[in-house]
Amino acid sequence: MNLFEAFFLNLSFSWTFSKFAPYLIILSLSIYLSIKIKKTIATKPIIKLLLTSFIFSIPIATYFFFFPIYTGDLINTGKKVKTNFEFSERKKLVVIVLPDCPYCHESMIISKKLIERNPKLEIEYWVTGDVTDSKIEKLKSDKISVIKNPEIDKTIYLTEGVFPTYALTYNRKLEKRWTNNEFGVLALDEIERFFE
Repeated sequence: MNLFEAFFLNLSFSWTFSKFAPYLIILSLSIYLSIKIKKTIATKPIIKLLLTSFIFSIPIATYFFFFPIYTGDLINTGKKVKTNFEFSERKKLVVIVLPDCPYCHESMIISKKLIERNPKLEIEYWVTGDVTDSKIEKLKSDKISVIKNPEIDKTIYLTEGVFPTYALTYNRKLEKRWTNNEFGVLALDEIERFFE
């Protein structure tokens, strides 16, 4: 999440809109500037074409380079898979992590933003293995709990070995699961709807 996306999220727009709005704004400005320059510069047509193409493509390409769009932002590929885990009776977002995993630490930013946007939301972090994670332990609050998860074999099956993995749970059952490779803004919007 960058400053542009955070701006739209803070205005209560959806995660999907907040992700794509900066692209639309940059694209619109690029088109406007390209047309303006094409009309004002008196030069050979090929130079005009090269210059307007450059002005049109560089801003959007630069933004995409720093803030790419992933598959999970375009396609909601979460699944309902069979698992032997017994979850909470209440609606929860379970984030299954490994200790000291940098991608798992990045999930903390999203979790905080989800709680900020939706006070009904409850999150459980399951730290897999025998070791704790001091950064994730600091997340503990009335909305976020941190649980040690020793069930490695069942966890690997559920997560397909990808961490973090996000799971929506209710009535002791898994409703839907996204691995980190599948997770994107469409999943975040679905999670918020789940807790409405």
